[in-house]
Amino acid sequence: MRSLTIIAACVFAAGLAALVVRTCAADRGPGSSEAVLSRDPDDPFGKTRGAELDDSRQRLIWQIEQADAIADELIADRTTLAAATARLEEINQNRSVPILHGLRRSYRRPTASDRELYARYAVSKVRARLAEDPARLAEIAPRLNAEFRALVPTDEQVLDTGDPGPRTAAARAWPGYGPGQVRCE
Repeated sequence: MRSLTIIAACVFAAGLAALVVRTCAADRGPGSSEAVLSRDPDDPFGKTRGAELDDSRQRLIWQIEQADAIADELIADRTTLAAATARLEEINQNRSVPILHGLRRSYRRPTASDRELYARYAVSKVRARLAEDPARLAEIAPRLNAEFRALVPTDEQVLDTGDPGPRTAAARAWPGYGPGQVRCE
């Protein structure tokens, strides 16, 4: 009798697990666990999906490299923050990973415009590139802060030079706000 109860419990658990997998897969759509479990008979080893993932990875790497190049142009004063922001919007418009959601969360700006978020992203790239050169960061900070204020109506110093003076709450909330510092939350 006891073994019959155990068998019944196992069958029930297996059925429940299958139901959960199907429900979650239906909620997630293509690329979900259901798509992985039901293999394409013409592509039993998932080579097509593997190629799609490789393409996606290559595109992501390209987007990151482009963002770094834009930061370098900002540092060298070969572009404006407005132009850099527009280029970042263009580069990331078809990004497989939704970047704007992550930026809204990272910068704690749920109501910020896309333009503001991309401007903040450009400035954070500059900060990261100059983490080991605080003198250069201090040199370009006034220009980028002024350009940011022209894009976004604010009094905020978006690029902090890392001086030991008091910081605003907004600056403290900014990830990696000091030279060589990165805040992980």
